Amino acid sequence: MQSKILRVIETKEIEKIGESDAIFSDFRLVAATNRNLEEAVAKGAFREDLYHRINILVLKVPPLRERAEDLPEIIQHLLTIMEDKPPDLQIKVGQNVMQLFRKYPWPGNIRELKNVLIFSLISLENGETEIETHHLPKYMLKTSNLESTSSFSVTKTK
Repeated sequence: MQSKILRVIETKEIEKIGESDAIFSDFRLVAATNRNLEEAVAKGAFREDLYHRINILVLKVPPLRERAEDLPEIIQHLLTIMEDKPPDLQIKVGQNVMQLFRKYPWPGNIRELKNVLIFSLISLENGETEIETHHLPKYMLKTSNLESTSSFSVTKTK
């Protein structure tokens, strides 16, 4: 597969399956990985020529567990773009939530954070305005030792 990707990058031509005519495509390639490609090249698991073709601008984004200071902005953004809530509903996360979320290791990164927020909001009963620990996924309580914590709040205002 790597040789096919390299050919497409070099020629900017693709062939549809079952067809023999190549189609020119002017594109930019943006690739993401959580693997160290330099190590993969050294081990022979990744083609060196492909590595040098795609290694033009590298942006390293650390995992969420290493960016606890970014959590408030990330959470606010996720809550703003969530489709499962009324658009005029403002959801604010209290300081207790931030402290608990900062301690959690987030093995699933941003996707897990988004899922936890959605799960918690869905778990609210009609009229409830606070997310308590029993609204969180059970695995998160066990993993982060939050079972002894009684509650934390997310304020919903209109």
